[in-house]
Amino acid sequence: MGDYKTITAQANADLSALQNCFVEANASTGKITAPTGPTSIAIIGVLLNAPDTAGDACTIQVEGIAYVKGDGDDHIPFNEVTADSSGKAGIAASTNAVLGYYYPADIEKSSAQTMAANDLVPVMLYDCKSIVKA
Repeated sequence: MGDYKTITAQANADLSALQNCFVEANASTGKITAPTGPTSIAIIGVLLNAPDTAGDACTIQVEGIAYVKGDGDDHIPFNEVTADSSGKAGIAASTNAVLGYYYPADIEKSSAQTMAANDLVPVMLYDCKSIVKA
C-alpha cells in the first residue's frame, strides 16, 4: 500500500462501523468521533482499525494514499474529496472541508469511475489538514 503516516488517539465510543472512514477529533475531549459532516474542519484522517469500546486506541491514517469507504457517487480522478456525516468519501462541493483528492488505481483513466456505496476509494490525503473549499 505504500508509505503513510498514522497517529493514535482514544475512541469516544464504539467506532467499529467507521473502519476505513474519515473521523474527527472532538474539540472538548480530544477523543475520536464520527464526522459531523462535510463542512467539519475537525476531521483528522481515516480510521484504520475497528475500536469497539470507548477509550480503545484508534489508529488514524493522516498522510499518504488512504483507502476510504465511498458514498456511492462516481469519482473523477484528482477531484477534491470530503466526508459525509458517516465518514464516507464524496466529491467536495463549495464550502466543504477538502481532505484530499481522489487518486485513481489506474492513473491512465481520466473519466469518472463508478463506485458502489462502501467501495474502497483511494484518496491522497492532505497531510492531516482540512482545507475549506472556496
